Amino acid sequence: MPSASMKSESIAHILSKNDYNKQSIVTHSSPSSDLEPPLPPSAVRMKTTLIALTANNLGYAALGTQLHWWDAFPVPPSAPPPFNDSSAYGIVPSWGYATVVESTIKSIPSGSLLWGCWPLSTHSVILQLKATSPQNHWLETSDHRKNLMPLYQRYVFAYGPPSPFTEPSSDIQEKLARTALLKPLWEAAYLLNRFVFSPPEPSKQLPMHPFGSGTWTAKDGDLSSAIVVIVAAASKTATAFASEVLSKRAPGTGPLAILSVASKIPDKEISQNYKSSSSPALRNATYASMTAQPVLDWLSSFPTASKIRIVDFGGSDSAADTLASTIQGRPSLASKDVTIIGVGGVHKPNASAQWKEGRVPSNASTARDAAVERVGADVYWRGLEEAFEEVMERGALGLDVRVGTGMRGEEGVEGGWETLCEGKVSGRTGLAFWI
Repeated sequence: MPSASMKSESIAHILSKNDYNKQSIVTHSSPSSDLEPPLPPSAVRMKTTLIALTANNLGYAALGTQLHWWDAFPVPPSAPPPFNDSSAYGIVPSWGYATVVESTIKSIPSGSLLWGCWPLSTHSVILQLKATSPQNHWLETSDHRKNLMPLYQRYVFAYGPPSPFTEPSSDIQEKLARTALLKPLWEAAYLLNRFVFSPPEPSKQLPMHPFGSGTWTAKDGDLSSAIVVIVAAASKTATAFASEVLSKRAPGTGPLAILSVASKIPDKEISQNYKSSSSPALRNATYASMTAQPVLDWLSSFPTASKIRIVDFGGSDSAADTLASTIQGRPSLASKDVTIIGVGGVHKPNASAQWKEGRVPSNASTARDAAVERVGADVYWRGLEEAFEEVMERGALGLDVRVGTGMRGEEGVEGGWETLCEGKVSGRTGLAFWI
């Protein structure tokens, strides 16, 4: 048995699988670097460096068993009781960057930085990687992660040594913190606007179903005669979707109007954040006012609108369903084709992964796979990276990123997680942490 001097202390953020509000910052022993087990071929040993926390992390925890997010980074066996009981406790994955500590892959040397999902911990983890398209992209192939969705299995070589984190005040670090926060959320919006609501052209296939497969006609994906209702409009993914629809559609292909529904009226119109390529009518409403007479009269004021697309990014309770039924019960709106697209949900412990009846489900992982199959990996990723770089140059949707340090305390992951669980992180604010 290794002596105490041959071990080092690591810290892990561990959650109760039954209630993600119950968090613990757990210190456990791990082998010193020179006593780590040898790496197998085509593997890297990684340590989390920079991650972001968003409401999506609550979803990963709430649905961790059903959708296998707990499988990504199991609690180390060296964790003290009761936390070493993997049936009751888990580590939630988070998006960001990690540093290569050791590698048996020639093109990923030690000191490199990879982008992907990482554990909220300071202990090292081993990834078994297989090269994929495009260049510098890798897929994790470990058996214990085989049921995890492909979106969370992809890792991207971001920087070779030396790491950009060697200079704490460098501009690149601020950009990486914003990327960790925004990129996963923004890609879901990108897929909706560029593929799901993509206007059909003679040289292109029909718009793509939000889940990646299923019946989704040209009429379903056409927004030119639609009113778009964005529910949970203050969320970051909804903000990204609004940006995409307003700034990245050819004239005549955007919606006639956009109604944004949130818990409170925003300080400024969404159009103020983006250079608009289309000019839909815009209106804001709260959950309390969305079914009131003035809002319904406004929805009725577009006689050429044949459809209403309600895109639900996780609205309160059954807000989208309530609005849809109210619209369908109003004579002046009853003839409209009303469809709810479910993008996000209200995150609660022990939530169900089952989609509500009466709405079209979406899934960023299966949608990405379908998009890549349609246009090819090189085309998809080049388009995505170029579009995201433009978003960053335009100010990253105006998000305020608060960067903390470490695992413990109010300024660390511990405080950030508590703030998330209490619902105190606004859609305009993001949390990132140096681990």
